[in-house]
Amino acid sequence: MKIAIISDIHGNLEALEAVAGELERLGVRELVCLGDIVGYGTNPRECIDFVAERALATVAGNHDLAAVLEGASDFFNPAAREAAAWTARELRASDRAFLASLPVQARLDDLTMELVHGECVMPRMFEYIQDCVDGYRALQVVQPGNICFVGHTHVAVCFREPGPFYDDGSQCHFEPEGRAVVNVGSVGQPRDGDRRACFAVFDSAERTLEIRRVAYDYETAARKIREAGLPQVLGDRLRFGR
Repeated sequence: MKIAIISDIHGNLEALEAVAGELERLGVRELVCLGDIVGYGTNPRECIDFVAERALATVAGNHDLAAVLEGASDFFNPAAREAAAWTARELRASDRAFLASLPVQARLDDLTMELVHGECVMPRMFEYIQDCVDGYRALQVVQPGNICFVGHTHVAVCFREPGPFYDDGSQCHFEPEGRAVVNVGSVGQPRDGDRRACFAVFDSAERTLEIRRVAYDYETAARKIREAGLPQVLGDRLRFGR
């Protein structure tokens, strides 16, 4: 079974629609979402509708919770905090209920998949997996034979045992009894210098994974951020993928 793994949409409808179109072209009909559906971008409702309708499973990101829980954005930087407050005002009651209902961790045992937004040691803390030390630590709590998919850093990377311990995840094969932690990058706000929307396709039967990217209309997404009165930096960074 081929399944798309998407993360960190951040209210960027232009990027999400481009990914959806690419999935249609590839014939990949199933997907899961690793959270941060909202925050930063100007289309939180439409992005929630897409995920709620399409995803087999979704876990909560820190920006999702910041939009519905008082105090959850207290440690955000000023631009992120302003975007979280703006997003909260835009949400419908059904949107708030959906985001509040999301678990912070999920397992799809039949697909050998574990899902979490930040890191899998203490998922409620939303810490980052930023280097090989973090990756090794995270691997120790993944069940043998499983792949734990994460987001949060907006940078695609793969840590696995056995095999090459670290690579960019662009093409991966996982041994049957091996385990891995894979960051699938960001749909709506990439931060690795490539401004294209980023996502992954996992073949659970073949145990292979490919990180894919697709161009989208980032100028429209940036313009909408500016016109909404949100911090301009949130739109500017879309142009540079940083």
